[in-house]
Amino acid sequence: MKKFLIFLLIFIQTVSVLAKEAESMPDCILAAQKEGIIFGDEKGNLHLEEEATRAEFLTFLVRFLGLSGGENVFSDISENDWFASCVAAANFSGIFLGFSDGTARPYERIKTEDAIAILGRYYNAASHKGSYSGISDYAVDYFGYAFENGIFAEWKHLPAPKNGITREEIISILYRYRKENVQNLCFESNYPKLSEWQVFGKLSVDIKTAEDCEIYYAIQKKGHKGYNWEEVSKNQLKGKEESIYISADINSTYDLYVKAVSKESGRTQIKEIQNVAPLSFTRGHGTHDRPYVIYTELQLSQISNFPDKAYMLGTDVNISGKWTPICNFSGSLDGDGYRITGISVNENEQNAGLFAEIKGGMVKNLTVDASIKAKSAAGIIAGVNDGGIIEGCCAIGTAEVSGNNCGGICGINRGEIKGCLSCAYTVRAGSFAGGISGQNSGNITECLSCAETVTSDMYAGGISGQNNGGSISNCAAANIAVYNTMTYNGGKISTNRNDGEMRNNFSLSEMVSNAARTDANADSRNGLEVPWESFENPEFYIEAGWDMRNWKQAERGFLLICPKNAAEPIMESGKTPYFPKQISTADELISIRKNPEGHYLLAKDIVLKTPWKTIDVKDGFSGTLDGNGYTIYDLVLKGEIGLFSNITGGTVKNLNISGVKASNLGGAVIAACNYGYIENCSVSGEIQSQRVRQTAGIAGENNGRIEDCIADIDFVCEGNVKTGGICAVNNGIISRSKFSGKMQIAGENSVSGGICGTDNEGYISECFSHADATLNDLKSYFGGICALSEGSQIYKCASTGTCRINGEEIYVGGICAVLNDAVVYDCFSQQKLASDGKTSVSGGICGEAQGSNIQNTYYTGEIRASGENAISGGICAKARGSFIMQNVTLSPVILGKNAAGAIVAEFEDCDVSDNYSCSRTLVNSRSFSGGERNGESKPVSELFNAEFYIKPLSEGGILGWEDSSWEASQTEYMLPILSNMPDMGILQNPVYK
Repeated sequence: MKKFLIFLLIFIQTVSVLAKEAESMPDCILAAQKEGIIFGDEKGNLHLEEEATRAEFLTFLVRFLGLSGGENVFSDISENDWFASCVAAANFSGIFLGFSDGTARPYERIKTEDAIAILGRYYNAASHKGSYSGISDYAVDYFGYAFENGIFAEWKHLPAPKNGITREEIISILYRYRKENVQNLCFESNYPKLSEWQVFGKLSVDIKTAEDCEIYYAIQKKGHKGYNWEEVSKNQLKGKEESIYISADINSTYDLYVKAVSKESGRTQIKEIQNVAPLSFTRGHGTHDRPYVIYTELQLSQISNFPDKAYMLGTDVNISGKWTPICNFSGSLDGDGYRITGISVNENEQNAGLFAEIKGGMVKNLTVDASIKAKSAAGIIAGVNDGGIIEGCCAIGTAEVSGNNCGGICGINRGEIKGCLSCAYTVRAGSFAGGISGQNSGNITECLSCAETVTSDMYAGGISGQNNGGSISNCAAANIAVYNTMTYNGGKISTNRNDGEMRNNFSLSEMVSNAARTDANADSRNGLEVPWESFENPEFYIEAGWDMRNWKQAERGFLLICPKNAAEPIMESGKTPYFPKQISTADELISIRKNPEGHYLLAKDIVLKTPWKTIDVKDGFSGTLDGNGYTIYDLVLKGEIGLFSNITGGTVKNLNISGVKASNLGGAVIAACNYGYIENCSVSGEIQSQRVRQTAGIAGENNGRIEDCIADIDFVCEGNVKTGGICAVNNGIISRSKFSGKMQIAGENSVSGGICGTDNEGYISECFSHADATLNDLKSYFGGICALSEGSQIYKCASTGTCRINGEEIYVGGICAVLNDAVVYDCFSQQKLASDGKTSVSGGICGEAQGSNIQNTYYTGEIRASGENAISGGICAKARGSFIMQNVTLSPVILGKNAAGAIVAEFEDCDVSDNYSCSRTLVNSRSFSGGERNGESKPVSELFNAEFYIKPLSEGGILGWEDSSWEASQTEYMLPILSNMPDMGILQNPVYK
């Protein structure tokens, strides 16, 4: 109660003394209207007596101060709200930061103490003299200043700190603060301030006052309490700038207080300068030709005190404590090939990174490893690059904001970023996330983004989330994943707005992205898509027009190129595919099971000396194993299911496995089940299996992609088994792959194919098989490419070899044994087929077709089917409800005891048309006449000419097969061959009797 009475006395005295000096209220209101600070409603009513909301107060304040800029970062404000831009400007200027839950609470009544605290912080108007009750701690010093300097002089009542404040009262105090700040402060504007030129081991401060004063200072070491005032000068003359020099420990940081006491009025003003340290640089003068040289964490942090100076790293610098981003950097920082590590920012504020803002400054040749979390505008190098240059830098770590604008290099770019590499593990934003920048209205040139995962609710891009009137050129996005969680408006490169320009950019073809598809060109939002191998090859960048004088091939584990004059990126080994863990021994290979999400690279050949235990982990292998062209020798599998059990989203590539010896293999050499990617791998050896469900060379079951793989395997299998040279069961995609080997199958019911056993709605393209198969089963299915095809597509495939089958019921085809609702297109087979069974259905391309399409194929092998119910066809033995068109039989012999045809033996409800056969072909040991069953007969001289098949119809061609699939052979082989195929060995022209 006693404190409150003192409070009243002080206030009443202050009001009585200063009331006569106050401007009249009408003058303030008129001035506010004239300056556009306050407007009336449609009737001209200003509602001056109404208490203001937080949104109204901030709007008045922003208009009064003439502030602008910033974006909405608050979850409870819409861009359509009338006050949205003013609240954004207040936030951008640091006047109002909002609440910890990300809200602004704009419609809440603002308390008087909150309004005074905001104004006090802006004008640096605080008093530490008195002790007042009833006021929150954060506002008490600002209230003290207001009481002591007549801010409330024009009010009609005593201020109640916890109550609201009216619109009239807000206008009143705004003009009082303006008057007091200009006329009644001891220090002149922007003083005291750190001196432009510092002295080693001292705090150098410039002083200028508005009247003659006595000057005192006090310094408080960070982490310590208390300070004592030291007198500096008893005669600081009005308007004269002088410097004071304060001795302090160069290894410590301080808060500095400077006090001016007016000789005339006794008025006192105290200014605080936080987080300062005495000059600790032992080399350099801070000029461009003689920059300060940084060796320590403290020296690096001192850039904040002198943001317009020139700096250079003299060694690697590690940050051990909390990092405060450097604001308003207008100087230069040359990393000189060194790195800054350990930066951690976790604040609910905007503009975060090594720098908060680069304001026209330059940062170059620097590698930064940081973990950045902020409200908005964050990047590993800078939150905002405003007119600055970031060149030849490398960023490593993570960057994440809850609001907008996050990038691997910077959150918002309004300057230049060139020749930079982003190796961020993750970049995440609510909106506008990019591997290099969140938003770009400047220039991004010749940058490489290896930010592994870039995500946002909307506008995610491999280079920039949005290119807002800026330019992105000659950039490459090698990100693993770039996607939006709520929309599809991102791009593998960026999304263009406001006439932005994107030219000659490239993106990883394997990138996981939900960006809208565009034309595959280098000037589109997705850039020109290229494979991973291109990014690993320096020649790719040369061809793309990059200046490789600024780049180099990394030598310390990073797989791609990096800026020449920056320190190479050193990342957590195995955490990303860009910096995989290197494997040189069998034990290291086995250790993959400990971290199945990791990324691995073979560094040498590995010889296994003990039987292998399958890497069988709960969620499968989801990382990357890059064989790097090396070989695993002597893989012994006894009752196992493969090198891996399941590949779930992971990748195995560039791996060779030689000397395989597998017994009772219930899966395949590489994986029992593939839900990921198997690329450019080869396996060779022997597989023996008894009573297993399926066995194969590459994957037991494929639900992902198998590309550019080779299996050279000899199979010996018993039981009801599905066998495939590449995979046993395909539900995914197999392309550009090859099998060669023997298949010896015995049992009751077998399904075997050169590429796969069964294909369920999958896709097989550009594959080749050379299988020498011997099957002895009660019921057998064999296809040179696939045995059973259900709803699948087989495109551009070929087979050679032999197949001999004995059993009760036999289905065999040079490409596929049985087609059901499937397509075979642009294929050929030279497979020789011999069968002996009670029921035998043998076709040069397909044994039996139901509701399927066989088109643009040819067959040159022999079909010899014995048995009472043997049916044989040069293209298809038996068809129902199918299309069989534009095919050619060149088989020397087609034997089927029950029925045979040069094209098809038996068909029902089919379109069998535009097919041709060789006049030398013998069907059941005799020549034949034409018709649908046998096609139009042509002589050898006409058929042994590639033009017969691929000459366009518009030029008088016969079949007009597409030259994108077919081409003339450059060898003695006289028939057309498929283009872009695996090595098919020496193809033989058919020989006729």
